[in-house]
Amino acid sequence: MSKHAVDTSEMKSTSNDDGMDQDRSFVVDRWPDMDALAGLLDEPIKSAGSLPPLNPLRAFEATARHLSVSNAAVELFVTPGAVSRQVRALESHLGTLLFLRGSGKLELTPEGHRFWCDIHSAFAIISHGTARIRDAHASQALNILVSRCFLRQWLLPRLSCFEDAHPDILLKFTVARPSSHFVEDFDLAIKVGNGIWEGARAEELLPIVYTPICSPAYINAHGGAIDSSDLVNHRLICSHRDSHEWSRFLEHVGSPPPARFMEFSGDSLAAFDAAMAGVGIALGRQCLIETELSRGALITPISATMDSKRSYYLLWNRDRRRRAAAFKFSAWLGDQVQMRSGHRSRVGQSTPASAP
Repeated sequence: MSKHAVDTSEMKSTSNDDGMDQDRSFVVDRWPDMDALAGLLDEPIKSAGSLPPLNPLRAFEATARHLSVSNAAVELFVTPGAVSRQVRALESHLGTLLFLRGSGKLELTPEGHRFWCDIHSAFAIISHGTARIRDAHASQALNILVSRCFLRQWLLPRLSCFEDAHPDILLKFTVARPSSHFVEDFDLAIKVGNGIWEGARAEELLPIVYTPICSPAYINAHGGAIDSSDLVNHRLICSHRDSHEWSRFLEHVGSPPPARFMEFSGDSLAAFDAAMAGVGIALGRQCLIETELSRGALITPISATMDSKRSYYLLWNRDRRRRAAAFKFSAWLGDQVQMRSGHRSRVGQSTPASAP
């Protein structure tokens, strides 16, 4: 057998539709010369009439490959009777028999054998081209894990810039709790931490610095100004995961605990929304409140800040192939950090050539 020979496995079947469905192993003893085939592809198709109808062609190719009507029907999601009718229609179109019938076995005629070798190669080329296009499209889809807080307050207001620059990249976001683990199903993740995650390479995106925030209406209703020592007299707002940060901040500015405290569990954005509504003073992350501060929806009633010793990081999954779309998104994030926040980030400084 030549190096291009293909030995198909024996296909078992009990159906005997039109005498075309029996047991048989089949060896293709030749493939068309690929150089000759490439030359044929360069020639224009003279007319639509020179091509046989596609559905009968598919039915014949699958039947000849399996030497089984039933198996071809399963592959094509039709009935065995439909496959047999399509094959007969192709034989009528070509004016020749492609299968020998009535011998108790499904066999190709010499013409059918030659014809199958030719069209099987063509189908293989079509299949390869289709897979290549699908793979190219899939490589432009980027799966990103991100918290709702970061997505809403930092990423979404800027995202149109990325989409305008890269309309061919499909961004798929999974919104998860900040405590959720980085799993292998994602290309990238944006998470809070100290830069160390098992199975991931981390690049610092934005440091987390806390500062008190409230609405202009709230501060106006309380005399128009406060200082650190006044915090004890105000309602302080926080999410459950940041409650210890308020304790650290009060100690940092030398203020005793307040008489009134409001804590939200389950949704870190609830404390932010409460501050926007004028309920009290929340502890905001500077990198996430730039938009609200710039348009005056929120203000910082005191100038004190506190470094949390943590940052937002961009995480790369070590077990996934690092694709061009991920590098483009990373570079865009780095530009946004430097341009919008004034923080010099190393995100996006890698290049595809440095990928493992």
